[in-house]
Amino acid sequence: MILCVLRDLCGKFLLGWNMIILVFATEIEARPFIDYHDLKKQDKSEFYDLYKGGNISLVITGMGSMKGAFSLSDLIQGETNRGNSITKIINYGIAGSLSDKFSIGAVIEMDKVVKYDPVEFSRPKPGKLFSSSFPDIILNEERGGLNILATSDHPIFMKEDSERVAKYANFVDMEGYGYAFVSTHYGIPIRLFKGISDFAFKHSEESFRQNVKTCLEKLLSFHISCANF
Repeated sequence: MILCVLRDLCGKFLLGWNMIILVFATEIEARPFIDYHDLKKQDKSEFYDLYKGGNISLVITGMGSMKGAFSLSDLIQGETNRGNSITKIINYGIAGSLSDKFSIGAVIEMDKVVKYDPVEFSRPKPGKLFSSSFPDIILNEERGGLNILATSDHPIFMKEDSERVAKYANFVDMEGYGYAFVSTHYGIPIRLFKGISDFAFKHSEESFRQNVKTCLEKLLSFHISCANF
């Protein structure tokens, strides 16, 4: 861990840590990471669950982009007020694939995230007002948006939904856009890694139940082998 020194609004020096935030939508996704890092649960927030250990803060925001955005923003502000500097944010979670190009259990890093709206995505091109309110967020410019995640406010289990989303994205979840929007707003680097739990264009609800455990095991293995903690 690296200590950092910040100056608060009153000019007082604060001593804090360079923090890493791991963000998850649900407890089932977060549990393997909590156990691996031996993180301790903090006093319960009204809006989210928080675990800490060393320079890691792990937050479980609840499902949905609105909950995700609010909870992550609140945590960032809290850590900053305590004098901690957040160096990066990582989201691990499960997602549906909109094609059979990727296998179940594959761990994919997202390059771009878009906000899905069934009305706007029914058009040849989303309207200007929608696009200005929910601009596409580039996460990895070098790869040119190869892996595109669409964040929906509801599960994509219907064929009509999956066909609409597939025009603009390769994968779908329910929180990624909210996390990316907040991180971009605060100028904090974020990476989104998704384990493919189902094919959103066929039998996805049944596939999700069958494959979620395997996906989480592979996400944790990827985290252990690739993340520098």
